[in-house]
Amino acid sequence: MTEKMRLAFKYKLRPNRKQEQAMRNFSGCCRFAYNALLAQEKEAYQEYLEELESRLCWGEALSFEEAKALCVKPKLNQYTFNYALKKLKEEYPFVKYY
Repeated sequence: MTEKMRLAFKYKLRPNRKQEQAMRNFSGCCRFAYNALLAQEKEAYQEYLEELESRLCWGEALSFEEAKALCVKPKLNQYTFNYALKKLKEEYPFVKYY
C-alpha cells in the first residue's frame, strides 16, 4: 500500500500600514462595484417581471409562457458586467484606480 504525501504551504502576509490601507481600499472598491452591479441587475429583472405582468394584463399573451417569449430577459454574462463596470467607473471616479 503506497502512501501519498500531501504538501501544503502556509503564507502569512505582514503588510505595513500603507499596504494595509491599499488592500482595504481595494476590497472596499470591489465590494462597492459588486453591490452596485447587483442592484442594477435586480432592477433590470424587476422591469422584466413588470413587462411580463403588463403583457398578460393587456391581453398581448394568453399564457405566462407566451409572455416570456414576447419579452426580452436581461442577459447575465461577463460582457454585460464589463460594460456596466465601464459605466460605473465613469460615474464613480474612485473605482477607476482599482
